[in-house]
Amino acid sequence: MSHPSASAFLRAQRGVISRTQALASGLTVDQVTHLLRNRTWTRLLPGIYLSADASLTWHTWAFAAILMGGPGAAIVGESAAALRAWAPQTLPITVAIPRGRRTVVKSSNICVIRLDVPAADRITVSGLPSTTRLRTAVDIAHLMPLLRAQELLDRMLVLETIALDDFTAAVAGSHRHGSAQARSLARSAADHSAAESERLARRIFREAGITGWKANHPVTVGGRRIKVDLALVHLKIAVEIKGWAFHSLPDRGRADDKRITDLQNAGWMVLPFGWYDLVSDPGAVVAAVLAAIALRSRATA
Repeated sequence: MSHPSASAFLRAQRGVISRTQALASGLTVDQVTHLLRNRTWTRLLPGIYLSADASLTWHTWAFAAILMGGPGAAIVGESAAALRAWAPQTLPITVAIPRGRRTVVKSSNICVIRLDVPAADRITVSGLPSTTRLRTAVDIAHLMPLLRAQELLDRMLVLETIALDDFTAAVAGSHRHGSAQARSLARSAADHSAAESERLARRIFREAGITGWKANHPVTVGGRRIKVDLALVHLKIAVEIKGWAFHSLPDRGRADDKRITDLQNAGWMVLPFGWYDLVSDPGAVVAAVLAAIALRSRATA
């Protein structure tokens, strides 16, 4: 039977305990060895044990990751978002370990990064040391693949777990690995920087040899002046750049729908593309524009 103090660790840590904690709780080395031999505990990782009556869950691995990481370790990035139910709880658990520590974790269920997390950026969530909301967003922007980072940040903005201005300011002066991506994400999310996606669209079209675009081309429809993001005026083809889903809130979505309908009623062919489309499948974007040009060219021949 475990010592009462050891049982307290196990209850608080989803059935996980470190060897250091077990000895600190009052158990002897022989008692720990006996618990392992009779399979009351099993070795989950070197020096990390799992109680036989505990389930091996996502949270179990999160506690194991922290115990392996030692003092200063923290759940970060996508795992920090998952800890708060902003993202699916999938493995591996991403844990930051202070840069100077030589700890080696050999488990496919734990991903270790060497990263110092200062006290101001730390918070305890469900008993686990993790990062604040803003620091979680900043780490996601730096550490994760671009499209997955955009998806998660978008969700955090929609849920209002972070403020866009705070996020933008936090990454503005960053010089970490991945800073260029983080700044690009911040710019592409900002209300006044649809220009970021517009520049990307123009570069994609230029590289594909599609020229002649006019930016912010004014069109008057029913007495209302509309500015088309990118226009091939002679063919009346309009490319409208959509922002993240964060910007597609109900009121804005209705306004965008009316804008597109008005342009179509005025004889324009409207091709709406989002930042995600431009980044994930620029070839499909080019193909759609070329098909529209071919169709309009035949119609005007």
